[in-house]
Amino acid sequence: MIARLQSWWDALSLRERWLVGIAGALAALVVGWFLILTPLRSALADAGAAHAEAVDRHGAVMARVALLRRIGDQPAPAASAPAATLDLVIGQSAAERGLTLSRNEPQGQDAAAVAIANARAGAALAWIDTLEGQGIVARELVIRPNADGTVALTATLARRP
Repeated sequence: MIARLQSWWDALSLRERWLVGIAGALAALVVGWFLILTPLRSALADAGAAHAEAVDRHGAVMARVALLRRIGDQPAPAASAPAATLDLVIGQSAAERGLTLSRNEPQGQDAAAVAIANARAGAALAWIDTLEGQGIVARELVIRPNADGTVALTATLARRP
């Protein structure tokens, strides 16, 4: 087989050898593109997505750890102490998390309607989870994706009965 290829190559003129060599190099580039670069780019994109997910999970875990530490450090609330209004508690909690509320309207004594225009999904859900640890539950919760990779959140939050 090699002898046949050698005799074929020897029969080619110098110009034909150049053309066959260039065609072989181009074919090697195309094959290398599809067999090496495309899977490599796909693997890098998957690794980036996995890293972003791990960062979100890490943030949620750290938020829960901080909440548990705060709960453990706080004394039990006195039964006669007046409770802060729900919209103030929600606003303060969001500010502590670095979230900006675009709406925070009281809905009676023990409920509030809130909205966040843009936040990372992991941070917003960790904030909702923190509120649940404080006895504030979401009656209604709507999360919509934004074009920039963040989410918009609207919720009706109420004290746990």
